[in-house]
Amino acid sequence: MKFDWDDGNRAKCSERVSIVEIEAVLSDNRTRVIGDPYEGETRFRATGRNGEGRGVFVVFTPRYIDGETHLRPISAHYIHREKS
Repeated sequence: MKFDWDDGNRAKCSERVSIVEIEAVLSDNRTRVIGDPYEGETRFRATGRNGEGRGVFVVFTPRYIDGETHLRPISAHYIHREKS
């Protein structure tokens, strides 16, 4: 799996979740991916687990570079249980 990182998305995403965790979640075939309703470009929402079992949520868009698909993470954060 290839990723599209630059200073902008790397800094924004890694404020909350490490780059290693984001790439691992997006590479894991157990991760659930659904469409995102954003109208400006095709985006997806992914939910998966890091190596410690903690839930991770990532929004990403596919980018096509030199005939290959790269995943460009847009935002990421840990999933927290809702308190009732």
